[in-house]
Amino acid sequence: MCKLLVKSTQLYATPVTEAETKTLENKHLKTEAAEPILKTPNSVEFNSEITSRLEQIELTLTSLQDTKQKTEDDISELKQWRDNFVTEQNDMVVKVDQLSKKQKQNFKNMRKQLKDYDDNQKKSNLEIEYLLEKESFLSKTLENLSIDIKENESNFNKLNKEMQLQTDKTSVLIQEIKSQTNSMSDLQEEQKKRAMQTANQIMTITSALDVIEHKLLEISLNNQIKSQPQVKPSPIGFVASLGRIQFGQTHFQHIERNEGNHFYPNTGEFIAPVDGLYKASLTIKQTGDGTVRAGVGHRSGRVVSWLGDVCTQDKSVETSRTFEFHMKTGDVLFIQNLKWPTIKCTHFSCFLVDI
Repeated sequence: MCKLLVKSTQLYATPVTEAETKTLENKHLKTEAAEPILKTPNSVEFNSEITSRLEQIELTLTSLQDTKQKTEDDISELKQWRDNFVTEQNDMVVKVDQLSKKQKQNFKNMRKQLKDYDDNQKKSNLEIEYLLEKESFLSKTLENLSIDIKENESNFNKLNKEMQLQTDKTSVLIQEIKSQTNSMSDLQEEQKKRAMQTANQIMTITSALDVIEHKLLEISLNNQIKSQPQVKPSPIGFVASLGRIQFGQTHFQHIERNEGNHFYPNTGEFIAPVDGLYKASLTIKQTGDGTVRAGVGHRSGRVVSWLGDVCTQDKSVETSRTFEFHMKTGDVLFIQNLKWPTIKCTHFSCFLVDI
């Protein structure tokens, strides 16, 4: 059911509810009851009015269908929008979860890095404390050494004074000898005798001076040794075997000991790490005919000196020799083939005996 609204010259159709329909029907019945039919309506006018109302009803139905279709389209669009919104919301939830997991992992990594940093800081503090203690110990050691050096300088000055006195006495004796020689120029025989006596006295004085100088050197060395801190050194040396000594090349296959790693088996050289008295031993064996000879050398800078050699010509006997010598820091101990192309070395060793 629909009601017709007339506005200006245009006709509008609006949907009518059931309550409005009942109200219209009641009004129509009351009107019919109140107004008696006076005349029968004209059929043409009635048909025209019916046709007009049917057209209006069709227009209203068409408009309602269009509205319904539009409403359905809007509902479909809203459903699509709702689905898209739900999809986007789910994606956002997934992303938020991922970001939360990533933040948790980053937080764990940061805590681990902070812990590592704290551990490294503690290690650095311990190392700094150790270095400070070591610096304090070294400063005390240097103070003690400076005190010992001052004492040695005073002792050395005293010895120099004594030596100067001895020199003065010697010069006085020489002057006396010269005066005695000049005063006794008349007697040649007596001059010769006195000259011989004078020469003997000079030799005696010279030897005495040599003894004094030697004692002074010994005292100076002893003072230097006493001034050094009495620290028991760690073992320094090596023991090597199964070596071959050729011209320009030395190689050892077996190293029994190498305290401090100062021996080089590919060259057969030992480099002294500290000053001191060293003791070396060399054992060789003849592998062919004739005599073999190996030398033990000591190189200090560019100066090379030979400590001695080892010789043998008997195949069944090994020949050994031991050497004691002083070496300075950086000096090199080496062995060299002196006579035969190849020498078998069964034992080669060297150790620090005293400093």
